[in-house]
Amino acid sequence: MARMVGEVRRVVCVNPDYLVQLGRPVLPEDLGQRPGMTFIGLDSPDRWDFRSDGQAQSVRLVLAGINSAEAAIDAAIAGHGVRACCPIKLQQNKVPVS
Repeated sequence: MARMVGEVRRVVCVNPDYLVQLGRPVLPEDLGQRPGMTFIGLDSPDRWDFRSDGQAQSVRLVLAGINSAEAAIDAAIAGHGVRACCPIKLQQNKVPVS
């Protein structure tokens, strides 16, 4: 038996220079055309789920599998693509969250 005890919000992180080079995504589906990283074993290997105004949307992405959550965040910060992660992970790595 399983019981939901809460939810963890995830944010998309990216290097600002990456946004200058490829443009800022406006809609979740815009991410489908950009490289990204996923943490193998926790994340879905090829899609991210978004929710806005109570509506769910699943976006298929081209993701490189990385076996460390911190390495996936570091790769995004270095400008190698986008990464969805928990804000607490970014704070632990001293990454500003806006």
